[in-house]
Amino acid sequence: MKPRRRVLHTLAHHPWSAASHVVGLTGLPQRSVYRYLESLGDAGLVQTASVPLIRPRLHAPSEAGIVELAGGRRKAESYAR
Repeated sequence: MKPRRRVLHTLAHHPWSAASHVVGLTGLPQRSVYRYLESLGDAGLVQTASVPLIRPRLHAPSEAGIVELAGGRRKAESYAR
């Protein structure tokens, strides 16, 4: 599995994780994870939230990210039923 997809897949299984958690879960270098999270966010596949009492930003797959992981809109709709 390509690293970018592995980050998205990890977030699907561990939504609202900080980047440091994704680093630990994937074993990828920290710099790479930050770059992939930014890239996935720019593509609209990951959403990011800042919580006032929690310093790191939290990341989770967006609806588009879940659709991509499912293999496309038609497959995602069949999973939702």
